[in-house]
Amino acid sequence: MHRALAFALVCAAACGGKPAAPAPPGDGDPDGDYLSDAQEALYGTDPANPDTDGDGYLDGDEVLVGTSPTDPKSRIYQGGWPFQRFKNKIVDPGFKGTAKVGAVVPHFVAVDQFGQKVDLYDFALKKKPVVLDLSADWCGACKEIAAWLDGKPPSFELPPELAVIPGKVKAGEIYWVTVYFQNAGSGPATAADVAAWAAKYPNPRVAVLADTDQAMFNFLFPGGYPNINVVNEDMTFRTYERYDYRTSLASVVK
Repeated sequence: MHRALAFALVCAAACGGKPAAPAPPGDGDPDGDYLSDAQEALYGTDPANPDTDGDGYLDGDEVLVGTSPTDPKSRIYQGGWPFQRFKNKIVDPGFKGTAKVGAVVPHFVAVDQFGQKVDLYDFALKKKPVVLDLSADWCGACKEIAAWLDGKPPSFELPPELAVIPGKVKAGEIYWVTVYFQNAGSGPATAADVAAWAAKYPNPRVAVLADTDQAMFNFLFPGGYPNINVVNEDMTFRTYERYDYRTSLASVVK
């Protein structure tokens, strides 16, 4: 079985779509969407438009995963998060390793505010930094950071050079992922918890992921809050700070 088709069959159920029928390979891919002209004809996509339905995902990626490349309501991620078809190039170190600058972040798959399973490695290899913001419902400073991203100044002082970050997140120049690990009752995060957090701090550019087993929390081993670290596009830690979130944030504006 062709590798792309095999992947589509495996991923379709998790991504909410149906696997696409196999297509003849054909020749040429002028729009660079990973579909040949023959495949474009089979799937009814535009050979001159890499995203026929305008939902933010390449036609070939949608075929690979099993969503429809001609229906804008059928998306890989309802939140519009990026998708990386080459994420298997990243070697997962697992959660038994040690968090440190240069180390690869463990493979983390968690439910987002839309109830979908999101793969952190889908944010990789996009030439953009990824901010990992560890948050809990009882954490007042975490709530202030969430509000800051929406334009509300926090009560604590931030260096003036960091003022550009909310705008860069809004423009899609920085990926921001909030890893929510504990609810108000100090219980483990649930899908309902992350949906409630996102409703309270709505930001279409922020993925809120439920760390239900606290694997990422335990791996990052925070010493204080806000707890923010930055990951490079290859999923290696650009910064690892247990306490100093300002240093992490400064790394994305240098």
